[in-house]
Amino acid sequence: MKRTTIVEGIALLFCVLFLYTGASKLLDFYFFRALLGSHFLPKGMIYWTAIILPLVEVFTAIFLFLPKTRTKALYTTSLLILIFSSYIIYILIFKIRTPVICGGIFQELSWPQLLAFNCLLMILAITAIQLVRKNVRNSKTRNRYILENA
Repeated sequence: MKRTTIVEGIALLFCVLFLYTGASKLLDFYFFRALLGSHFLPKGMIYWTAIILPLVEVFTAIFLFLPKTRTKALYTTSLLILIFSSYIIYILIFKIRTPVICGGIFQELSWPQLLAFNCLLMILAITAIQLVRKNVRNSKTRNRYILENA
């Protein structure tokens, strides 16, 4: 299977995931905002986090869909997953009793299940980034070879 096909498949998976979670948070905005309020966010940050987080997810999904912005969106994806995984680890270490704030069906998962799912997502994101970087290196090498032998 071609590297670009694998990268496109992973990007499409993240695109669907972010559109789903972002849209579910925006569609049930008041519930999502209430869940954020049950966490340890300062009161002044709850409203803006409830708006910005789903919008970042939706825009990341759009940028993953576009070939010109896909690589940067994959890095953004990795960063989002890393931040949320760190947050989950913090909750698990300090045994904070709080509901899962993910949108849609992911709210049904426990924090450990969500962390395992995020680890899988991080592996996919890193794999896609590595494949993109290999494609770039190979195309530069190929172009250099063509120029030298022309």
